[in-house]
Amino acid sequence: MPSARNVSAPGLLLTLPQLSEAWLTRVDAVSRALLGVSDLRGPKLAAALARVSHAYTEERAGLGELRGDDDALCARLKFFSQRDLLKVHGPLAELHALRALPPTAAWRVLDLGAGLGATSLGVARFAALTGTAERLQVTAVDVDPEALAIYRELARDVSTLPGVPIELREVTADLRQPLASLTTKLSAPYDMIVLGLALNELRTHELSEDATADTAAEYLRSLAELLAPGGVLLVLEPALRETSRFLHAVRDRLAARAAAPYVFAPCTRSASCPMLARERDYCHERVPHPLPPRLAELAQQAGLRESDLTYSYLTLHASPRSLRELQAGQTGALYRAVSAPLPSKGKLELWLCGETGAPRAMRLDRHESAANAALAEAGRGAVVNIPAVQPTALGGNNIPAVQPQLPAERLRIGAGTRIELPLRWKREG
Repeated sequence: MPSARNVSAPGLLLTLPQLSEAWLTRVDAVSRALLGVSDLRGPKLAAALARVSHAYTEERAGLGELRGDDDALCARLKFFSQRDLLKVHGPLAELHALRALPPTAAWRVLDLGAGLGATSLGVARFAALTGTAERLQVTAVDVDPEALAIYRELARDVSTLPGVPIELREVTADLRQPLASLTTKLSAPYDMIVLGLALNELRTHELSEDATADTAAEYLRSLAELLAPGGVLLVLEPALRETSRFLHAVRDRLAARAAAPYVFAPCTRSASCPMLARERDYCHERVPHPLPPRLAELAQQAGLRESDLTYSYLTLHASPRSLRELQAGQTGALYRAVSAPLPSKGKLELWLCGETGAPRAMRLDRHESAANAALAEAGRGAVVNIPAVQPTALGGNNIPAVQPQLPAERLRIGAGTRIELPLRWKREG
């Protein structure tokens, strides 16, 4: 069985197995059975994909108009949900790497804004691939009973996903209602709470951005009270500037409390997010992953991206755990790569984010060495450790191996700078 966590030198190499053709065939069968004449194929399906994608990325204020639209529901089922269920794999893999997942054999999962079940189906798949849980007990909350009915049918048999068995309980409710009224319909505590691409839909434009971020942070704090000891709360958001910056602001408010729920990831810093200093800046994940041939063909027909998974996320933990634990026993500075390596004439650059801010690492080609070769492998989302080393004269390089820097300044990588990657994604191909 493929592994979601492989030991690699240096650090952990994360991999993401493709969805099987057998699972996609099952999704098609469910679509035919439950959607009937609205089971789209060919150009009609491609057109629906393009329309839904436009709503997701360009006209988010009109997302509510997709509710009750069977063509859009088919597009979500056959393409978007299958792509999106893979996204939760990243945050879960980081928790798994630090043994920070819930310790129970059966995970009690609250899936808020569950829709077609993409996020909790992704959790079931991760558990099966890694052996981290034997089954899920999922409470799926959504305003759309038709979407929940499709999830119910999908969850009936997840063997070809592959996934651990799912015991599903559906709750039809609007997440915009006061949380106190929703909790009367729930059965806390939960080992895991997931909000897959749903938090941004709770925003209201009647409030200022600061007030909206305050409200969302308080919402997540209240949700975290439903967690069992050792539980986790995962928030996935679209990789758009507006939604990503919103999540950065929410993260800052929770991190400033220094109390449960604790920010586990994606940040390797405890201070405020440097991306919020300039309106144009934001960070998100881009996991290298080619879509299965069937989905890639649909994407091509609809003019969508055929590879890579993009999303923003926030992982909260009931215990004071953090991705900074990857640096345990090591010296130096721990960063997150917030860009891909950027080669240009005579140099290689990489934008980083860490406790010192968001420096731009730069290595001149003439200073490339075995010690710093890993810089070229640090794709977006990689965790990068740059230990403190003595200045070196290797290759005629007399500059300090790591020079002091302020946020957004250049971090010079010398020939003697040792670059370590405690965690990174495997690049396909």
